[in-house]
Amino acid sequence: MHTRYYFILFFNFSVISISAQPIDNTALYRSVNHNSYFRFYYDNDFFTATDQYYSQGINFEWINPKLKKFPLTGLLIRKQNHSVTYGLAIEHLAYTPTSIRHLEIIEGDRPFSACLSLKNFVITIDTIKQRRLSSTLNIGVMGPAAGGEWMQKTIHRNLNNIEPLGWNHQIQNDVIINYDLTYEKVFLSYKQLFSLSSFSQIAVGTLHDKASAGLIVMFGHFDNSFINLNNNVTNKKLQIQFYNKPSINFIGYDATLQGGLFNHNNPYIISSKEITRITFEDESGITIQYRKIYLEYFQHYITKEFNSGSFHRWGGIRIGGWI
Repeated sequence: MHTRYYFILFFNFSVISISAQPIDNTALYRSVNHNSYFRFYYDNDFFTATDQYYSQGINFEWINPKLKKFPLTGLLIRKQNHSVTYGLAIEHLAYTPTSIRHLEIIEGDRPFSACLSLKNFVITIDTIKQRRLSSTLNIGVMGPAAGGEWMQKTIHRNLNNIEPLGWNHQIQNDVIINYDLTYEKVFLSYKQLFSLSSFSQIAVGTLHDKASAGLIVMFGHFDNSFINLNNNVTNKKLQIQFYNKPSINFIGYDATLQGGLFNHNNPYIISSKEITRITFEDESGITIQYRKIYLEYFQHYITKEFNSGSFHRWGGIRIGGWI
């Protein structure tokens, strides 16, 4: 545990600025030039013909200026004279080992775990210097209270698929409190056809302690992401963009592998010495915006997160619309 607390202390004073969870609501390539909209996110490794590790993610997102008055928004970072987006999301994540056909614990494999949380976030945009600062407060529960077992068994039953076994060995109930910061900066662009940005991230809390850095490449036919969102300006009826986001991660703690901060009565976890401290990720996708409709499809790759694990791939869709 001492290593973890030193990691938290270090990054609290770091100049690096994150989104530690698989579903990133604030990414530059998901920008919408409107200050009031909703989106539904669905991730599943079914899209890559696998059924292991990060098994499923569901997220309902709402963006609206009225969320400025949401009680937790005051804990997030906002800057005067900048365009600000206010958002709220409900998120459910589920993780499984490489096989869900075993009643017994599979040693050296990923433990079963689930997370249910409320994410309050603010995106502050400097329209002049073309940079963005996003802050997210993630509060919720992990363990049986998150309902991962019920959800996976319900989905499998309705699809006439095999019954998932082994959830009785899942990581136990604990609290989720995470604070995340992301800094993005465009340093090369050509009209509204191409953009190259850098980003840096940090997440600190009871779910993930992690720092990341990487690049975001976007090309296609899209609006400028750094206009004043309060004007609700959309210059193009149809926008299509392709993106790629390679990144390197420095891992301090991952509760979905190692168990929560307060409850240590877990049937099975991955020990600290087995955690892979540096991982590589890459995400590629396409977004389409037409009038008041938003569509996205992507695929994601990550190198092994623990010594006895392997690389993992998953895909996802996002569907949204303006209010």
